[in-house]
Amino acid sequence: MSVHVAQARITFSWIPIRSPAHRASRHPPPLTRVVFPNLTHVQLRGDIEYSEDILSQIETPMLNQSDFRFFNQLLFDTPLLGHFIRRTETFMTTHMARVEFYGSAFQVTFSRQGMANNDVETQTLSVSCNPLDWQLSALAQVLNSFLSSLSTLETLEISVRHEDWQGEIEVIQWQEFLHPFAAVKQMSLRDEASVRLVAPALRELAGERATEVLPALRNLSLTTSGSPSGPLKEAIEEFIATRRLYGHPVTVHYEDTEDYEGTESEEE
Repeated sequence: MSVHVAQARITFSWIPIRSPAHRASRHPPPLTRVVFPNLTHVQLRGDIEYSEDILSQIETPMLNQSDFRFFNQLLFDTPLLGHFIRRTETFMTTHMARVEFYGSAFQVTFSRQGMANNDVETQTLSVSCNPLDWQLSALAQVLNSFLSSLSTLETLEISVRHEDWQGEIEVIQWQEFLHPFAAVKQMSLRDEASVRLVAPALRELAGERATEVLPALRNLSLTTSGSPSGPLKEAIEEFIATRRLYGHPVTVHYEDTEDYEGTESEEE
């Protein structure tokens, strides 16, 4: 069924959280969906299960911007969100993902090549939660439902603006978060916090595991205040050496936090 509407934007705000009983009785997605041929912008705010039920019932062939903001919950089982993304062209032609961790939420922005600063064609997904380890857990669960299908996603940027980033974070959590980004060739750690958090996780990818996470990676950009030293430098060098040993070399580029002038370091 096709619905022709003049309005090109739909917003569903503050959809309430469902009880466990409602979640257990969710119905499968419908066999036929309502088509909105002129819809270019969808906004969803609230409970992810309600949001998934809405997305499972619509087709949006002209969608070029979406903004999904979900409440935090312990477990994210989001197959219907994955189905919607896989049948929406603007997601399937994504070239870049920017992941930002804040004090009370994380946000992922997907965009096409050359569209990173153009709000017209961006897809944003965020979840409200506070501790950084909770954010990593929630993000990994949501991304696992669809990220492996985005074969054109070749650039990843990570920024940590969380005040408590120096708390205990298991390196395996960063590895689980990075694992679905199988097609990424360029990764940028955009601030000191992200470098200090992600580098140890890369170091722990010993032996053949070094190519299980980010297997297509060719360039790694690190933003730091001065050249890395001590354990941080050792972690980066060990990652580079292991990747080279297993035939997946990576070139590292350094950018200073003050002048942002890139300097190339480790060669292939």
